[in-house]
Amino acid sequence: MTQGGNRAIAETSVELAFQMERDSENSPWHISAVRLGDQNWVSVPELIEALNDSRRKITTASLEKLTAGVAAYQQRNGPALAAGDIKALADVLHPQYMKDLVLDDAWGRPILVEASAPNLRFRSLGVDGVRDTPDDLVSP
Repeated sequence: MTQGGNRAIAETSVELAFQMERDSENSPWHISAVRLGDQNWVSVPELIEALNDSRRKITTASLEKLTAGVAAYQQRNGPALAAGDIKALADVLHPQYMKDLVLDDAWGRPILVEASAPNLRFRSLGVDGVRDTPDDLVSP
């Protein structure tokens, strides 16, 4: 381990195993499951669902931060707050009304700003990246 000031770096090796399958003898191999160390095998669909569940939680928290930032702004300045996109809104809210800078959802896509005066709503396009599908996340 190396350290200096307020940082430390610890290096380690991790054993990761991949279970491979193919549909026929001539078809390409694909990863069907993953195992970390001596843990149980986890299927790729289960792993992807776990990652997306985590991303949904992170994105929901980000939408809540944006909503709270707008509320703090409006409490101090009144309901008039216009922003065409998330970058313009972040310029107004961060850092005075919102501690964390929030621009993108956990899938790396810009959060959409939907104006319905005097309120602003926020939308993540979710896993599929397509608007108005069941996996969209929308602030209250």
